[in-house]
Amino acid sequence: MTREAIILAGGLGTRLRAVIADKPKVMAPIGKHPFLYYLLHYLADQGVRRVVLALGYQHQYVLQWLNQSASHPFPFEITPVVEPSPLGTGGAIRLSMHQTTAETIFVLNGDTYFPISLSDMEQLHRRMKKPITLAACYLQDTGRYGRLEIDETQHLVRAFQEKQERNAGWINAGIYCIDRAWWMAQSFPEVFSFEKEVLEHILNHTKPSPVAVFQARQFFIDMGIPEDYIRAQQMIPAYARI
Repeated sequence: MTREAIILAGGLGTRLRAVIADKPKVMAPIGKHPFLYYLLHYLADQGVRRVVLALGYQHQYVLQWLNQSASHPFPFEITPVVEPSPLGTGGAIRLSMHQTTAETIFVLNGDTYFPISLSDMEQLHRRMKKPITLAACYLQDTGRYGRLEIDETQHLVRAFQEKQERNAGWINAGIYCIDRAWWMAQSFPEVFSFEKEVLEHILNHTKPSPVAVFQARQFFIDMGIPEDYIRAQQMIPAYARI
C-alpha cells in the first residue's frame, strides 16, 4: 500500500517576514537546511512514498531548491502543485488531491513539526471509519491556538474552542488523514478554508462527529511566529538528528 502526503506550503508567512524576508515558510532556514528538508525526512522515515507540495506564495524558491536537491536521499516522488491565486487551505488541498491516488491521504501544515507515527494514526483512522482523522497535541499553554473538545473514549473531536485562557489541553496539530474517495465526492468551492468550512462545518452539522482524533504527547513546534522560529533553530535539528 502506497502512503501519500500533501504538504500545505503556500502560505504568505506574514508574521515571519522580519526574520526570513520574502521566502515561503517551508524555505525558512533551520540549521543547515530549509524547514522543508526536515519535513521530507520525517515523511521518508514514516514510509511515505509520494509527496505533493501545495505551493503558492514565492513558489519559485521551493522549485529552485528541489531542482538543486536531486541528490538528496528522499525515497519518493515529489510533485509540486502551484495554485494560480490564493485558494485557502481547503482550495490547496482540493487542487493537490487530484495528484494523489491512495485510499487515504495525509495532509500536513508546512509550518509545524509534529513527528508522530503516521502508521499508528492510519490504523486508528481505518478502525474509526470516519472521513477525517485529526492529529491532536497536548500543550501546557493552548492560548495561542484554541483547544479541541474531545471525546477521549470514542476518539472523536466534539468541537473547536476559540482561543481563551492559557490553560493546558489538546490542540489541532495540523496533520490530517483524509479518505480520498469521500473528499473527491464533495462539492467544494475553488477557494475555501479547510479548518473553517470543512472541519468546523461538518462538526456543527453532523452527529455523531465525523472527525476522529489521534492524540499524541509528542514534540511539537509551530514556526508561525518569530519566537518559535528562533526556538526551532536548535530544537528541530536536535530532535531529527540531522
